[in-house]
Amino acid sequence: MVRKQGARANARPAPCARCGKTVPAGEGIVSFGRDGATVKHPRPQWIGSLISGSWAGGCPTDQVAVADPMAELLGELLRNSQLHRVLWVVASGRNRYDDLILFCDANAVEQAITSALIVEPLDDDLLPPYHLTDAGRNLITRWRREVQARLDTEGFRAVWEAVTAG
Repeated sequence: MVRKQGARANARPAPCARCGKTVPAGEGIVSFGRDGATVKHPRPQWIGSLISGSWAGGCPTDQVAVADPMAELLGELLRNSQLHRVLWVVASGRNRYDDLILFCDANAVEQAITSALIVEPLDDDLLPPYHLTDAGRNLITRWRREVQARLDTEGFRAVWEAVTAG
């Protein structure tokens, strides 16, 4: 008999290979390997908004190992600060090519264009040189809400200043 490799949902309750607690039917992941089948809780996932969400699922042992959601949010904001900077500069009216190159990283400008967050001018006489798309406007608005609500929290003030300075 040939067994399929890979993972799927468990059909019946079984003990978790990581924590030993029983995983109810349909709520775990069955993995087939050389040593036979093992059942594990699924990895925890962040559910809800960045402000009011929480971690759901996972082994009880994972709950201790899960990173602080604020630290994850701060890390994500720091990783994308150059892109947010481009959106902020364009939204604040400094939307000519010379302004973008002066105030922003050239790679971040290119990323914003290729991600369809800003649009290059079709004709200097018809449109502002660069302008936000709906996706760019939504992203910078969500960023502003998330960061502004946490300016008194350690680290978020630095993110705010990195994006809005100048």
